[in-house]
Amino acid sequence: MKKRSIALVLTCLMLLSLVSCHSAFERPQKYVSLPPLSEITVSEKDVDKELDSVVKDLLENLTGEHFTPLTSPSETVRAGDRVHVSFSPDDSVTLSEETVKLLTSKEADRLYIIPKSNTMPDALEDILIGAKVGDTLSAQVSYTEDDTDIEELIGTTVTLNVKVHAIARVTVQAHHAVKVQFTAKLADESEPIDRILSLLQGGIETVVLNDAEDTFDEVFSALELQEHLLGLHKFDTADFTLTLPKEKAVDYGYDTDVAIAFHVTVNTVSETPTALTDLLVDEMTYGAYTSVDSYLTFCRNMVKEELALQAIMDAAEFAEDMPEKEYDAFYTENYNAALYSVVGDVSGYTP
Repeated sequence: MKKRSIALVLTCLMLLSLVSCHSAFERPQKYVSLPPLSEITVSEKDVDKELDSVVKDLLENLTGEHFTPLTSPSETVRAGDRVHVSFSPDDSVTLSEETVKLLTSKEADRLYIIPKSNTMPDALEDILIGAKVGDTLSAQVSYTEDDTDIEELIGTTVTLNVKVHAIARVTVQAHHAVKVQFTAKLADESEPIDRILSLLQGGIETVVLNDAEDTFDEVFSALELQEHLLGLHKFDTADFTLTLPKEKAVDYGYDTDVAIAFHVTVNTVSETPTALTDLLVDEMTYGAYTSVDSYLTFCRNMVKEELALQAIMDAAEFAEDMPEKEYDAFYTENYNAALYSVVGDVSGYTP
């Protein structure tokens, strides 16, 4: 039940993309009877209740990286930072007007690049390492089929002028869950006995730093890691030693404390949002929504659409021999009707 509301919203989103590019199906009158759509209503009280449930479930089930804007003008870009940039092709580049427009980003477009994330061409990501806010950089970008679907760019090298507008960083705090990749060895360089090999082979662990019950590889308390991880940011590395106390070391064949040296790389830094403003920090920063109210309006419309669709489906009487194909056609058509009742005609359907 916890995930029901989220599932409803996600279903709406997927179906919206489906029906927005198709005209409405013919209603299968042979198998379905339906009262006039004007008689099917959704109460605002039901919408409010469902919206509260959606927000609650989002907050309970979602985690994400929280980027904090940097304010010092002396800060330079590191791998894993989110860098707000604008860019445009150099004047010497010969490209069609349409391609130039596609390659041009203004500051207001809120375009972000995360160096070493492999989401943009390497030249664009790499050029930002070490840059400061206000810097204007020149990047030589060689486009491949993996980088773009603009045919004119594939196989060409373009000079882009890139300006840095802001830098934000994920920094480990005590309430975060941190995924780390690690290798370990005995601090005194001695050979471990077989029963401790599984501990020292290395791997990836997710550690909730403020959870006393959470353990690092089921041996070290997460709280023991705080002093070594706090203040690090994504992609940082750290070397430190943790001591396996004698009472635990005996399980691995030792009769004394065992010092273990770790080399750790921070892979992700996540947090569970406690308020809608935390949940939306990235959406609003990226420009998808300008305020919490605008996001709530979006969610509310999606909830109304889902409830309107459900009301239509509840009001319909289906013949027992109705083929699945006809049912799917009816569902899709009346999703259009639900959309129409909330946001207007988006796919040619007229109730």
